[in-house]
Amino acid sequence: MKNTLLGITLALCASAISASAAAVCPTTGTTTSDCNFLITIGSSGAASISTVAGSSAFNGMLTFVDGTTDPGNDGSLVGVINNSSQSLAGFTLKGAGADAGIFDFSFNGICVYTNAAYCATAQSGYEGPTTTFSDLRSTVLFETTEGIVTFSPTLAPGSSTYFAIENIPPDINANGGLTVSDVTFASTTTAPEPATYGLLALSLGGIALTRRKLARNQ
Repeated sequence: MKNTLLGITLALCASAISASAAAVCPTTGTTTSDCNFLITIGSSGAASISTVAGSSAFNGMLTFVDGTTDPGNDGSLVGVINNSSQSLAGFTLKGAGADAGIFDFSFNGICVYTNAAYCATAQSGYEGPTTTFSDLRSTVLFETTEGIVTFSPTLAPGSSTYFAIENIPPDINANGGLTVSDVTFASTTTAPEPATYGLLALSLGGIALTRRKLARNQ
């Protein structure tokens, strides 16, 4: 009985992750569950990463105009869900596959399959509709394994978006998985309350009165 309940619970969890993934990432001709990874920013601002069970690469074989091909089957879609109370500005992402870093992009990114409007200005074709990549660097020889993912506009609380990376979940997870660090949020400026303006006026008035008294005494 306990084993049966455990199996049902695990199945429900897997279904919930797949449902979340389907609501975040686009579908291509080769995907089976849309997102391959989900990065969730919790209410505390900390990031958690889950692998979507049964997911497949978003890209297939691609033939270029010169007759050469890219075998494909080597890209992952990463969904980002912001469950915090602040707008998400970005984070650092790190990971590697069997023989390449997650930022070792080819010409077979998600923009090949979605034809979305934002792709006209996407530098690598792996960006999502609100994401850019910067400060790409190697932590493993000859592999671009780490970089900054920036959201512009910032990702509002309760919102989600996606982007793509190189390598598929089994290869990434076999090499340490994805790690998220340096999560940053948009700075917010709070307008002063009316009572604050009143206190400020009283303070300035007090300063002016004090100066007058000093002037008379002199």
